[in-house]
Amino acid sequence: MSSVLGSAKVGDQLEVGGIVTGISTRGFVVTDNTGSLLVYVANGFDTTAYAIGDKVTFTAEVSEYGFGLQFIGTDLAVTKWGNEAYTYPAATVLDGAALDVIATRSASENAQYVNVKGIVAVNGNYINMTVDGAANS
Repeated sequence: MSSVLGSAKVGDQLEVGGIVTGISTRGFVVTDNTGSLLVYVANGFDTTAYAIGDKVTFTAEVSEYGFGLQFIGTDLAVTKWGNEAYTYPAATVLDGAALDVIATRSASENAQYVNVKGIVAVNGNYINMTVDGAANS
């Protein structure tokens, strides 16, 4: 496990050793001893290529999208070297007001494990959520 993700900044070239802690249709989340970042692979990502708990290493440049730090993984060489059980940390519960505060941020941040309750709406490739009490987000 590396200890680099928690202090990552846009433009950093990082060698990461971590665990896959999330998988989506566009990539996966990797977590090391200090934080978590999305590895964005885009359309066509094979969601069966990784499993929660896979130990991985790679080197990549940090970028951002919507103030969320990420790696662009379309040409990323990832080495899987094992798997272990992963226990998620306690989720931070976010209400509508907390989401509005996050929407005003002006600096990029690491991924966070959160719990948000709302109504999900799917529109083509977009998945949105309406959260009670949120004025802007």
